[in-house]
Amino acid sequence: MGLEAARSLAYLTNHDLLETAEARSLSVRLVEAKGRYQKLLAQNGKLAREGWLISGFSKRGYKIKALDKAASWELLRAAADEPHISYNARAVLTKLFDQPREIAHYGMGDGCRLLYRFLSDKRSELSLARPNEAQRGACWKARSKEKEAAALEAAALD
Repeated sequence: MGLEAARSLAYLTNHDLLETAEARSLSVRLVEAKGRYQKLLAQNGKLAREGWLISGFSKRGYKIKALDKAASWELLRAAADEPHISYNARAVLTKLFDQPREIAHYGMGDGCRLLYRFLSDKRSELSLARPNEAQRGACWKARSKEKEAAALEAAALD
């Protein structure tokens, strides 16, 4: 398994099993990740992709039992998480509410804000409860992460 395969698996399965600590060699971490993915496959192998996504969200602490409108605010909160979690949360929300698929490919801050605005504007129509504080602050958190990453990237180029 290579680095790109591990990254792709994170997006497909909603589980990132490649250790990011660079204290050990990449080849050792990739072998370990392969073993963890094999265990995960034995555990989740018969699930449809929706089950894999729910499992990944649950592992990260999100209270998502099904990919339905009841999970909307929690999916929005997940949109501020690691890139694979964020992408999958935005993709599920765009599909659930028939929004442009491109939103899933926007940066986590912009995608989150667009989806937050949509959910807020349609909250009554969709019969959604009010978001809690963590859910309301998710897009600010996502945007802060984007700014930090951009600053690190700019510093690396200098």
